[in-house]
Amino acid sequence: MNVLILISCLGLLSLFVGLSDSLRKYSLQVIVAGIAAIFVLNVLNWPLENTRFYSDMVNFDHYAVAFTGLILFVSALVFMLSKDQFSFDEKSTGDYYGIMVFTIAGAIMMVSYSNLAMLFIGIEALSVSLYTLAGSRKTDHGSNEAALKYFILGAFATGFLLFGITMIYGASGSFNLLEIAAYVNGTADLPYLFYAGLLMLMVGLLFKVSAVPFHFWAPDVYEGSPNIVTSFMATVVKIAAFAAFYRMFSTCFGAASEHWSLILSGVIVLTLVVGNFSALTQTGLKRLLAYSGIANAGFMLLSILALKGDAQSALFYYSIAYATASLGAFSVLILLSEDGKILSIDQLRGLGKKNPVVAVLFTIILLSLAGIPPTAGFFAKYFIVSTAIANGYLVVSLIAILTSLVGIYYYFKIIAALFSAPQEGSENTFGEKKSYILILCAAITIAAGILPELIIGLLR
Repeated sequence: MNVLILISCLGLLSLFVGLSDSLRKYSLQVIVAGIAAIFVLNVLNWPLENTRFYSDMVNFDHYAVAFTGLILFVSALVFMLSKDQFSFDEKSTGDYYGIMVFTIAGAIMMVSYSNLAMLFIGIEALSVSLYTLAGSRKTDHGSNEAALKYFILGAFATGFLLFGITMIYGASGSFNLLEIAAYVNGTADLPYLFYAGLLMLMVGLLFKVSAVPFHFWAPDVYEGSPNIVTSFMATVVKIAAFAAFYRMFSTCFGAASEHWSLILSGVIVLTLVVGNFSALTQTGLKRLLAYSGIANAGFMLLSILALKGDAQSALFYYSIAYATASLGAFSVLILLSEDGKILSIDQLRGLGKKNPVVAVLFTIILLSLAGIPPTAGFFAKYFIVSTAIANGYLVVSLIAILTSLVGIYYYFKIIAALFSAPQEGSENTFGEKKSYILILCAAITIAAGILPELIIGLLR
């Protein structure tokens, strides 16, 4: 619980540091140092299994500690990548950093909740902060449009989530996950009110993970938001949403899986097909990564469908592989695009010649996203699919494998552009700049691919 309190205090500290012109320039260093210290404290919580706080509202078990550590680590990398990314409003830099830290606080609530009320608080803390960050470029119509779309659709999703929580409470008489699980396991004939609440909870959570048919916001919001905000959404926010989704269904609704598994299977198939085939037609790197994220959401949903066995370990490993690869891809976008301009795939032509280090590292990242061995992305998909097959979901798993072959095409389209000659009349000057975050993400991608058992074994 100290982790949650300290991250909230760090957000307040960031706001106060941002008020001073003389201290504002140290905001980034203060936040990165603070997150590093909180990360160490979180690791020290590992031996304390099932530590519950606030009348069982929060549970810091191994699952929560592992996902909290991942969120803190990825958040630190995002902050290190964010230098000069809020230069369009330098006086408010401390405010933006503070809002990002409060988003992390919401994410930690989402991975450690043991009460549906705490889940709602975490989702709202995360969502309201993101609405603000998406529209942080006040003079950019794309940013304003992204914030408005995200807010309106997010409000509808929150409504579904609240209705779902209310109906589950009406049926079970509790917000506590363990008490809801006891009700589900001990009731032979669950009422229709319960199933309606379960369906609405699914709708709210599927929106948060940008699964089809609740994905329409993702490409536009990703494209319109500032690059650093988009990278934050694609990594930290998605990790928290999936961790919350899995915790709820594995704890409460496993015994009623025959009533929701078919619906979720259909959602997974649609998400895989729409995400991969929509990405084929994209020319902008940001929108392609948005649809790539939707396709990867389909794979991650397989762990929720499976639930049993090594499902949570597979989800954790996939979260690491996807977050590091996505952050590496966005670091290239931030490195090469000027003033937040949209970077097209054709604009990457000639990068292999002018900046071969970045081109090679970006290629490693893309190979991981495509699921090519020996990268972490390959083993992430392997563990997810093998777990789903072991739990009887063979058809959905085969569709996941076949659609991932489509993904290979559009990732290799980017790789081909990297090592192609630049177009005639192209004014691209890539320079020799290198991103240390890209180097670190590529290294993690290779290391996690070589030693996957070290990660998988954490939550077994």
